Amino acid sequence: MNDLAEKKRAGRGFLTIGAAKLYFVLAAFAVQFGLPRLFDEAADFGLYAHAMAGVAILTNILIASTIQSVSKFVSEARDRAEITGRRALQLMAGIGFALALLTFGLAGALSEVSRDPALKPLIEAASLVIFAYAMYAALVGRLNGEERFIDQAKLDASFTTLRTAGILAGAALGFGAIGAVYGFAIAAVLVLFLALVKVGWGQAGEGVPYRQFLSFMAPIFLYQGLMNAMLQIDLWVIKPILVDLLSAERTDALAIREANEIVGHYRGAQNFAFVPYQLVLATTFIVLPMVSRALAAGDEERARNTTLTAIRFALIASAFFAAPLAGAAAPLLALAYPSDYGVGAEALRILLLGIVPFTVFVVAATILNAANRPRVSAGLAFIGVASIVVLNRGLVGASGGIEEPALRAAALATGSGMGLALFFSLFALRMRFGALHLMLRIVRVGVAAAISFLAADGLAGRMGDASPWLAAPSALAAGALAFIVALVLTREVGARELGALRQIAERR
Repeated sequence: MNDLAEKKRAGRGFLTIGAAKLYFVLAAFAVQFGLPRLFDEAADFGLYAHAMAGVAILTNILIASTIQSVSKFVSEARDRAEITGRRALQLMAGIGFALALLTFGLAGALSEVSRDPALKPLIEAASLVIFAYAMYAALVGRLNGEERFIDQAKLDASFTTLRTAGILAGAALGFGAIGAVYGFAIAAVLVLFLALVKVGWGQAGEGVPYRQFLSFMAPIFLYQGLMNAMLQIDLWVIKPILVDLLSAERTDALAIREANEIVGHYRGAQNFAFVPYQLVLATTFIVLPMVSRALAAGDEERARNTTLTAIRFALIASAFFAAPLAGAAAPLLALAYPSDYGVGAEALRILLLGIVPFTVFVVAATILNAANRPRVSAGLAFIGVASIVVLNRGLVGASGGIEEPALRAAALATGSGMGLALFFSLFALRMRFGALHLMLRIVRVGVAAAISFLAADGLAGRMGDASPWLAAPSALAAGALAFIVALVLTREVGARELGALRQIAERR
């Protein structure tokens, strides 16, 4: 296959998988925004969100580490793909079964720690999801390594469709949080059978040793675990604190119900807060190979310039999305959820302030991984997780269990932990690549974000009586326009960047 054909094949694969991932993101939003309207109360959504936050940490780790590992070993010896795939499937079946069994066995203890007996059956049902994800990831990793990108995209799209339908159907049938989790579990098992039919079990033979698989997977497993914990761990920290605080003046049952309501409202705010990170995440897939190639070639200057460009892009792009969302927080929550979720508007603004440093941190950690500093990246992520846990325990504990102060405290604690992780990661980048001279850029982007927020918030306030279907998009548009104008006026974006955008537009 010549270079042109190879590039076309890679391009088609990128677009196909990219489309499947976009479909996944949109479907995930449909679930997160649909469930609060299908459940009878916010407490049901809070219970579901609490259970699935822990499961999501494990499943995201399994997907990322397994697909990367299996794809690597399959691609290195395509003629032995059947054997390598079989070995990977056997390994992940064992790991998945062990993790699922452990999760099932710990369900009671986890529900006791969380002060909520209703959590136990949800975790038990979700253990089936963990097992299915482990094997499914091995099968998808084989497809990726064989460059069967269209098959991979079709399988991912099928999983997304079944998962979305299962979760929403389980909730719509009136079974509450447990119905949604069982719907998810059934969908996961169904798609595993589909994947086995499509990809197959592989062939027996002398393949890659299990130890070699595990040695490659372990660092990815650790890093992904800590990174996902930074996004999800706060739900597991704040729930038992709230139950304890509320139990002082209420029955245990009422305290648990009110704590679940607060968690549900917090999760509603999180769904919007994660948007900037999810939209900028693709940067990591681009910057990793670019920095790796530059360092492998001994071109430190190019690696440093790529690092600066990537950090700058992540900062500008995440702030561009976060600032208007923060300004339009109230109409956005009114648009997406039942009216009681509006209590989380201020928490949403604070979370969006924290998601910007988190997004930049993820890019910085990716660059450190490319520079052969995976332990540094993991250490920085650990600092973030530990800070989030400690700060949530302190700040939420001081809230008295009153909802609005508790929501603000949780958002502030989580955002502060993310900010600390970014601070230390920028220091680590400076130690590796030298001074990046980012302070002035951070100030300029901060000024643009503040102007954007004020524009969106001001318009949303003036349109207070208008329909959220009109107020939300109007405020977002005003905030986005103000951000762009402010970037130009502060000269953070100049003639060179505008000229590049003009050239791209002319080519299209």
